[in-house]
Amino acid sequence: HNDRGAPEVRTPNADSLAAEGVVLDSHYGYKVCTPSRSSFLSGRFPVHVTESLRDPDAPNAGVPGAMLTFPTKLKAQGYKTHLVGKWDAGAATPAHLPANRGFDSSLFYFSHKNDMWSYGSLQTGCLDHGDPYDKVGDLWDGA
Repeated sequence: HNDRGAPEVRTPNADSLAAEGVVLDSHYGYKVCTPSRSSFLSGRFPVHVTESLRDPDAPNAGVPGAMLTFPTKLKAQGYKTHLVGKWDAGAATPAHLPANRGFDSSLFYFSHKNDMWSYGSLQTGCLDHGDPYDKVGDLWDGA
């Protein structure tokens, strides 16, 4: 969809950034989330990164460890990089996590699907290691 500048949604900061920078208004999304995220992070088409929706802790899930990521390149140019939200680009080892993929800081969750009302993971068989992975904590509640 192309709803930039919709009058019912005021986004002056985003509008200013777009006016002064580059607007990416033509892109493709994959049929599931992991290939889309891995593609965005690596700058490669999903067919060259991953085309499947694997459990995040599977060794071959997400962006391969030897593949450079967009945040790593940005950081090398002096940019600060931060991630908020769903990671879903591999969690098999610490090397797969945001801190080792070019992000200065992150606040994220691993699972493909989370219930934001109960804070529970809806992913079956994924990261089924018991506490603390069986519940998503709300940092504002001190959990």
